[in-house]
Amino acid sequence: MEINKPISSLIIFIIILLLAFLFVLPKYRELSQLSDTLTKKQAEYNGKSLFYKSISNAIESLENKKESILKINSALPADASIASLVNFVDKKSFENGLILKAVSTSQVLGVQAAKQGSSPSNQPQSKEQTIKDINLTLDLSGTYQGLKNFLYSLEKSARLFEVNNISFASVGPSGAAQNKSKDYLGIYNFKIEMKTHTY
Repeated sequence: MEINKPISSLIIFIIILLLAFLFVLPKYRELSQLSDTLTKKQAEYNGKSLFYKSISNAIESLENKKESILKINSALPADASIASLVNFVDKKSFENGLILKAVSTSQVLGVQAAKQGSSPSNQPQSKEQTIKDINLTLDLSGTYQGLKNFLYSLEKSARLFEVNNISFASVGPSGAAQNKSKDYLGIYNFKIEMKTHTY
């Protein structure tokens, strides 16, 4: 039996096409889908990698600014501990050559946070929404230079202090006794009214 070469070539070509459609084309489509999935996953990975890198950079930046952040937190502390405040004032007065004789304090509900836009008496306040004022009255004894240094150290401290009033009187003896006693010269009693804040 004789096989016609053009017909056999056509049959082989058709069989190859059928095999390509049955086996190769589905694998090609599967490979194409896997390639698309890989591209999407790679883009997702790159996006997450950039996100985590930016978070890592932000954490590193915060760690570098840790001292500044602690200063900001101490400027307006969340706890209204009067004892720590009095201890701070006593320490600063002692460092500057003043004697702290008496302290009186009062705590006042302060201004409401600006985002609320209403007065504090209209609505009940939550702890996060108000800034409280702590009024201090200090009775000190010492020199004028000591007072200047004390006020300067309060100004340099991270905590915010507002001095409202300062009054003073001389401590020295009166009349002829003043000439005999040089120990009292330059010593004054100071009364300082100041305010600080907490929230």
